[in-house]
Amino acid sequence: MSLRSFHHRFATFAESTRERRGREVHGEAETPASGSRWRRRLTAVSRLYLGGERALVRRALSDPYFPVTKYWRLNAEGFAAELASAPISPRRLTRRMAFHLSRWARTFLAIRRDLSLLRQEGRPAGVKLGGSPQEGLPEGDWCDLCGCCCEIRGGPPDFLHGFVPPRRWIRYFRGDLSRDQRFCPFLLEYFATSAFVCSIYDVKPRCCWVFDREECAFLKADLARERAAMG
Repeated sequence: MSLRSFHHRFATFAESTRERRGREVHGEAETPASGSRWRRRLTAVSRLYLGGERALVRRALSDPYFPVTKYWRLNAEGFAAELASAPISPRRLTRRMAFHLSRWARTFLAIRRDLSLLRQEGRPAGVKLGGSPQEGLPEGDWCDLCGCCCEIRGGPPDFLHGFVPPRRWIRYFRGDLSRDQRFCPFLLEYFATSAFVCSIYDVKPRCCWVFDREECAFLKADLARERAAMG
């Protein structure tokens, strides 16, 4: 498969997902045409894989909290545009991106399982994920849920409040998931609406807690300057 084909498949899937989830959020029924289009585009992406790996990718991409918008911008599209990717052949780059999507899907589902088990144990780590848009979003004093602060490879996994996380969370937060990790794997997206929530907000590590409103404003201004410079 060509790099262009990979981009096209993921881009059209992301577009259909935003359309589909948007209908859910607004309480609108899915039309037969839009439902069929979404399933075709999901199949087009999952055909990159075989057997159990294909089923795993389909399940992750079908989840209403999969960060499809962030993944498209920073990985599926953004990674190939980075200067460090220029020397990599398109064929090798495509394989690397497909491998990363599979690994990200596996990690996403593992975190979802862990969050469910912790809630059953009476140790909820953050926002409840029931799969219904009627649940609404958590309210913040100043946070607009853009998720820019989570666009990091990793950080010190010093979880607070005496919380003992599943062992794999240490690796995930530290950034050991992949060299191509472009944002925190604990960041989820609310029904493909570009509203992002921290799935472990109540127990997140110290470096996340100290990120305040002033740092947020500085980060956004810095990002605006970068994008302006890129044209």
